[in-house]
Amino acid sequence: VGVDGSEPSIEALTWAIERAAADGAEIRAVTMWHFPALSVERPTLAERLHSQAEERVAEAVADARSRASGGDDVTVTTEVYQFPADLRLIDLSAEADLVIIGRRSRRGLAALGSVSERVASHAHCPVVVIPPSTPTSAPPSSSPQAVANKESVSRGASQIARLGTRAVFR
Repeated sequence: VGVDGSEPSIEALTWAIERAAADGAEIRAVTMWHFPALSVERPTLAERLHSQAEERVAEAVADARSRASGGDDVTVTTEVYQFPADLRLIDLSAEADLVIIGRRSRRGLAALGSVSERVASHAHCPVVVIPPSTPTSAPPSSSPQAVANKESVSRGASQIARLGTRAVFR
């Protein structure tokens, strides 16, 4: 599950914990950080950004667990990477059964955000995109959207069907 500390990512993590509780699955909650544009890479800055990312993902896991039904026994490991979010999630999808991310797009009902669009288009496994529950400009879709590209559809067609999500094939 991609976690950036935003409300949509916490909703995605909550959704994942509830599904994992039902299926006996384990969750990897991953967050990424990178140096701000035009900054000079310094060890103290790197340590601070990494530490902030660790705190952000730990807080998100605690928040999602408190919201999830039956998720107390779900194993959730956290990982922090210094890497662009979309590229790292695509890399990690090669060893995952499913990638789950929140949608932050403000471009309307069917639009994916830039990260979710890139991950859904290039992931090596199916991707479930969780719509926001508190929209800013458009109503949320009624259910999560599972997205599979040509490479990942054969790996996850049965998983998508089991999840009861709306499937979109790219």
